[in-house]
Amino acid sequence: MLKKISPIIRLTVGVTALTLSIALAAEFFGLFPDVMKEKLHARSRVAEALTIQISTAAARDDKEAIEQTIAAVVTRDPSILSVAVRRSNGSLLVGTDDHSDVWQEPENGVSTPSSVQVPLFDGERYWGRVEIAFSELDPAYSAIGFSSNTLKLFAFFGFFGLALYYILLKRSLRQLDPGKVVPARVQAAFDTLDEGVVIIDEKEQILLINQSMSDLFGKVPEQVVGERLSEFQWRHWEKDAANVGFPWRTAITEKKTSVLIPMGIRMPDSRIKSFNVNASCIIDEGGKTSGAIVTFSDVTILEKQNADLEMAVKKLIVAEEDLVQQNLELQYLANHDPMTGCLNRRNLFAQFKHLMGSAVTGNSGLACLMVDIDNFKSINDRYGHAVGDDVIVGVAKTLSSCCRSEDLIGRYGGEEFCVVLEGLDHQQAEAFAEKLRISVLEKSHTWLQQGNTVSVSIGVSAIEDGAESPDELVNQADMALYEAKTAGRNCVVGWHAMQDQPDAQAKKSAASKKARNKDRVKTTEPPLTLGESPYQFGALERPQTNPVPNLDPLTGLPTMAIFEDRLSHAILRAERENQNVAVLSISVDTADQVAEAFGAREAEQIVKRASEVLSKLLRRTDTISLLGGRDRIISFSRSGTSRFLVEISQLDDIASVTWIVKRILDYFSEPCEVDGIKHLLKCTIGVGTYPDDGADCHTLIRHANLAQARALKENGINSFRFFSKDMGESVKELLRLEARTRDALEASEFSLHYQPIIRLDTGQVAAAEALLRCSNQQLKDVPIQMLINVAEQTGLMNKLGDWIVQTATAQMQKWAHDGINLPMLSINISGKQIGNPEVTSKLADQILESGCKPSSIQLEITETAYMRDIEVAGNTLKNLQKIGVQIALDDFGTGHSSLSYIQKLSPDAIKIDRSFVDGINVSHANEAMVAAVIEMSTRLGLRVVAEGVESEDQIAVLQELSCSEIQGYYISPPMPSDVFVDWLRLFQGETSPSQTAQKTKAGRA
Repeated sequence: MLKKISPIIRLTVGVTALTLSIALAAEFFGLFPDVMKEKLHARSRVAEALTIQISTAAARDDKEAIEQTIAAVVTRDPSILSVAVRRSNGSLLVGTDDHSDVWQEPENGVSTPSSVQVPLFDGERYWGRVEIAFSELDPAYSAIGFSSNTLKLFAFFGFFGLALYYILLKRSLRQLDPGKVVPARVQAAFDTLDEGVVIIDEKEQILLINQSMSDLFGKVPEQVVGERLSEFQWRHWEKDAANVGFPWRTAITEKKTSVLIPMGIRMPDSRIKSFNVNASCIIDEGGKTSGAIVTFSDVTILEKQNADLEMAVKKLIVAEEDLVQQNLELQYLANHDPMTGCLNRRNLFAQFKHLMGSAVTGNSGLACLMVDIDNFKSINDRYGHAVGDDVIVGVAKTLSSCCRSEDLIGRYGGEEFCVVLEGLDHQQAEAFAEKLRISVLEKSHTWLQQGNTVSVSIGVSAIEDGAESPDELVNQADMALYEAKTAGRNCVVGWHAMQDQPDAQAKKSAASKKARNKDRVKTTEPPLTLGESPYQFGALERPQTNPVPNLDPLTGLPTMAIFEDRLSHAILRAERENQNVAVLSISVDTADQVAEAFGAREAEQIVKRASEVLSKLLRRTDTISLLGGRDRIISFSRSGTSRFLVEISQLDDIASVTWIVKRILDYFSEPCEVDGIKHLLKCTIGVGTYPDDGADCHTLIRHANLAQARALKENGINSFRFFSKDMGESVKELLRLEARTRDALEASEFSLHYQPIIRLDTGQVAAAEALLRCSNQQLKDVPIQMLINVAEQTGLMNKLGDWIVQTATAQMQKWAHDGINLPMLSINISGKQIGNPEVTSKLADQILESGCKPSSIQLEITETAYMRDIEVAGNTLKNLQKIGVQIALDDFGTGHSSLSYIQKLSPDAIKIDRSFVDGINVSHANEAMVAAVIEMSTRLGLRVVAEGVESEDQIAVLQELSCSEIQGYYISPPMPSDVFVDWLRLFQGETSPSQTAQKTKAGRA
């Protein structure tokens, strides 16, 4: 508080107090005259003189002279009320008319200051007395032990001393102002600079400041001189700047120049301006540091322009990337067959021509294979065109897996393919074609139902046989293919072998002989007919050509052996760290249904699709954050034909698994298309937990499987169950809360109440906090914080948060339109919202689009809320501060990293948690902690709000500690908007007490 009082006033008060102390010392040593004593002495002299005159007249027995003397004395001296002469027998000889009324007989005959009696003697005989009644004297001393005259003197010195000392000191300090050593023209030149200039001494006190810089503080230069530059509300924009300190402090202490240090300051209208700060040390003639000169270059507009430019560049880059991607896709589509991904005929011949030119020039080998699927029309007729397309795709994949990267594979038309092999002669090409034919036979059983196979016929030609162009080489291979198909299919025929025969019949015989010499096992393949073997789902697991060790061949997931090993290690770690582990058994029920209706191949596609969904879901950042926010890798594997096992470790709270299970069920409700038919992925989930449901991996897996079977039996598909009964009931309650919260949000059963925040120094309303309330009857007994936690865990928080911000800003704008003066509205936001830059950007847009002044909006972040990346949160909050929004750190002191949050989030206000305010008037520990927070915040230029104030004693302590603002039920409970408006008007003296009392009572109810 003293820092806000002018130095001149502080000096004036001090000098006046010193003068009064000197006067008090003079009074103590008796140097001031005693007015009371002087008055008593004067009355004594008057009484003596009057008695002498009366006694002289009495000796002559001149009664008339006595009366004249008495009348003259009473008339001349206003302090004498009456005079009389009384004989010794008590009779009144002479006196004023009202003497009997005003005369008070003194006790024991001793005169008093107001009743004086003087005896008269005739010789030695006492014959009477003179009675003189004086007016009452003022009290000799006041209640504090000083005479009234002394107090008047002190008051005189105090009043005139303050006035005269203030004038004298103001003129003296003006002459002593260090800024006066700078000529007026130099000061005027400083004031014309757009750049802020400040000169400080070695204690960081401002000696000189130009007009541009003082305007930022909202003061004239004279008011800023003498203040410490570091005590203003500065913001460090660089991540490590706060640890290093202020650039001017570095310049003074280390005698070095700091250049282009980015900083910001909150202006009186709550906007933040950004600067590049330069600071240089000032050294006197003796080589000692005497201060620093600091310049501030305003880069707010430049920073905004850079941000806009950066955003435009990002959009341009994204657009360019999209364009490149689209061009690549178009190029790919233009050069490839859309079904198989093989080269189309045009692109095939373009590259074929280039390879042939290189082969001729380099005298190297080049071969061409024409591949045709045998009996393809029969496949279409028996199984349908969809299966026929799968066969074509399967053959194309087989060709791709067998060929090298430099070989060309093109779809020549229909079920026919052309393969160009670089560097191979006719013998090598025919050997390769034979391996290709066998590979197709081995893999084809997965393309058709019930284990039937597909064969291919292949014609081979090579450049060494005399072809001079790609067309000629293809024609030779095509003729060889024709011979292979004529010879009985499922064989390889080379153009070179045909050339050795004298006529066509001989060529045909050569082809037939080659066909008879092929692998006997392969020649005995049955024709393409439907088999009779029963359906077995286990047939889905077929070995691939080059299986990857320890990976499931269908899904690419780790095998069960690896999964069990990981689960065992997770259990051992959980035992050491006293944590929990959960195992999810997920049965893909859709796969079983599809297998019964359509066959194994379609069911295999369902299982593969389910694997992809799980893989994507369990690695999502928002999914992992549901488990408490720590970085972790969730392991899962395929168990059996259509079951997956998921291991989740490092769990502090088993109940958090509920949200993962719920997320899986939601994602599995999306449709999956197989062979043009859309299927809904449906599953049933069982959960087993360590240590409650098992102490080893096998027990845990078995209990998870049992829980899944029980869920399917009792609740049907798309349900889940925990193995533990108690845990299952807890999960049901959480799900009920989620459903009711969602229903309440959709039914508009949420509302905002408003609780005022009061400034302690002025007693005025500083702000109001918007608090969420729910009118849903089923949720009336549920704490609102629990509903917020449920919303955060289930993904409802973004929707609920949008509603809170929109409702609060709309209400603030309405109040402003209606002329209701509320300086600031404080809105609570979730830590999950702040951790997402996209949500924060949307939040800024909502505030700007609402029409409210950004400086009238304060966002409260609960200190205990988890933010996955506090660096990202700090940057997003900085962007909000730059448009004027204020940031408050709520529930301060209850988290684990309070000081770290202040450093990295740079809030504008600190809200001390009610747990510290409660008992502050009786607990020395609470008082000491609150005092430390207030002192720290004051040094950082932050406002401090004490929450939960409920008594006058607490307010008294907080005032003594110089707390900025208070909030709590002692001021008012949270109120509906209309009640709050009436309360505010009453508080500001704009409405009748009866109206507000009635509505406040309704609001409390």
